[in-house]
Amino acid sequence: MHSTAEYVDSDNGVFKPATAFSPLTEFYGNDQAYTVGTVTQSGNTVTVTTTANAFVSNQVVVISGVGAGTGGCTSAAANAIGGEQTITVTSPTTFTFVGADNTTIGGVNGNCTLTGALATGPTQDYLFSGVRILTVPSQAGLYAFTLPLTSATQTPAAINATSVSDGTGGIVIDNDSSDGQASSIYFLTDGLTTTCPISTLCAVKLTQAGLN
Repeated sequence: MHSTAEYVDSDNGVFKPATAFSPLTEFYGNDQAYTVGTVTQSGNTVTVTTTANAFVSNQVVVISGVGAGTGGCTSAAANAIGGEQTITVTSPTTFTFVGADNTTIGGVNGNCTLTGALATGPTQDYLFSGVRILTVPSQAGLYAFTLPLTSATQTPAAINATSVSDGTGGIVIDNDSSDGQASSIYFLTDGLTTTCPISTLCAVKLTQAGLN
């Protein structure tokens, strides 16, 4: 854990009034490795291009396999590019990070050796919570956020207000798989829902992605 919070928000307008949360549940999926196509650097800013990736800004990505090459890509520069890096996504194929070495790499300034170079990081990192808002019933339900959280007003990745109209108990995560219905979540309702019989609590299964 970091020694200080990335941000603190104690007065979120949506969740403030008469709110009760279920236990927060995070699920960190398997890492995905993407082949590095190009690496350039200007000063301390390193730009990495892959054919595609599902990374998000502020997450940690591990760079491996970058070797010394020509010009500014000395052994010291290549070593500084490798390892865990906190990235900023600039396009579906490109991200940047602040490197430990100050140099210029790319074009006439030389290039690194990229045979076998990979960028590895999570493609699935969710935070789930059931929310009960007495003063705003229409906003009660189950919320899924993608991590890392980047602001106090981040839009949920998915909301289910039908299966959860009064909060939830603890949430259990099942699997990280591309098979149908294999990546799911399970929980007990904390109150009546529109899909449960009157005066009955329910056990509910939803998909992680989309909360369907």
